[in-house]
Amino acid sequence: MGWKELGELLQSARVEKGMELIDLSYETNVSIGKLEAMEKGDFSFDTSFYIKLYLRRIASVLDLNAEELCLEYESEESGGTGEEVIEIKKERGTVFYVLAVILSVLMIVVAVYIEKVLTLPYAVLENRGKQSIVVDGKPVQPGESIPIYKPVTVRNNEGRVVIRELSGRIINVDIRDFGVIIHGRGKKP
Repeated sequence: MGWKELGELLQSARVEKGMELIDLSYETNVSIGKLEAMEKGDFSFDTSFYIKLYLRRIASVLDLNAEELCLEYESEESGGTGEEVIEIKKERGTVFYVLAVILSVLMIVVAVYIEKVLTLPYAVLENRGKQSIVVDGKPVQPGESIPIYKPVTVRNNEGRVVIRELSGRIINVDIRDFGVIIHGRGKKP
């Protein structure tokens, strides 16, 4: 079906409904001049976007299938059959769906990575002495390690304490009762 046949279809549907051009113009908010041109098969007066908008408005008033009208218009505009336009739309939908899935997965991976980085401790404190020490009021047994997320105070230190920063730097501490202030990024999980 060409534009001429599309225009005839619009005209016959309007006449069948018992509507004059002025009535259709009033109902669709499309000028009489544009409606006359469309019924004559002339769709060159506006861009494709607006023509399809007019066709949708006309279809709703004349009880026609808007999608079929737009496909017929696009088919003639592209110089092919309506089936080609439908196939292109299906391909676009599939490509969009695949891209949306890929982007969603990437966003999840990035979010997990960021959360992992933000919840890393500044350092790890290891009790390498022979007795329990107290870190901010909590006992740490010999051989135990605890993450450090904020400045801490260490008490009852008679042996060796090792502080291992995320960068890999190791700090050996052989002093009694001390405070540890580590600067870096991270937050307590």
